[in-house]
Amino acid sequence: MLLGYFLITTLRTSADIFDEEIVRHNFFDMSTLAFSQRHTANGTQPTQLFNVFQLQPQGYDIEAIRIKKEGELDFQYRLTSVNTTGSDALCDALEAEILYDRGDAYEGTLKSLSVDKSINTDHQDDWIMFLKLNNNNANLKNQQCDFQFKFKTWRGNANDQSGFWDETVLTNTVTTGIW
Repeated sequence: MLLGYFLITTLRTSADIFDEEIVRHNFFDMSTLAFSQRHTANGTQPTQLFNVFQLQPQGYDIEAIRIKKEGELDFQYRLTSVNTTGSDALCDALEAEILYDRGDAYEGTLKSLSVDKSINTDHQDDWIMFLKLNNNNANLKNQQCDFQFKFKTWRGNANDQSGFWDETVLTNTVTTGIW
């Protein structure tokens, strides 16, 4: 009872608590997940891939890009296309054909582009990309479509924005002429 009275009436106390745990054979290691896009002819890092001026119906352009592993971790990656500015009608009319390892990886509309891959064991992937306009609608004359190719890498879930992931963007511009 006396102890209870003392604890209730005491305004200040002092106590030290000490705890120590020793963990042996515990290691912490850091790693990197990084990649780059490289020009296939000279190894430079481009910021723009397609820059097409006065594309005509049934016309196309071809570009190539190399995805190169720069970090320590192997990874999966996704290539998507995102329209940024310009004519929605032209952006919707553009078609893409993408070859990977000498085979078709994608053929369809540019706006629906989504391809998932794992990095090759030699740590580089070569892509050949065709951009086509197979539409002669008069409303597509003298239009411009700006879009991005987004390359996103990940180790766990493709939609996560946590853990190991990286994203790189290549800008593209296509203009049509008159026909």
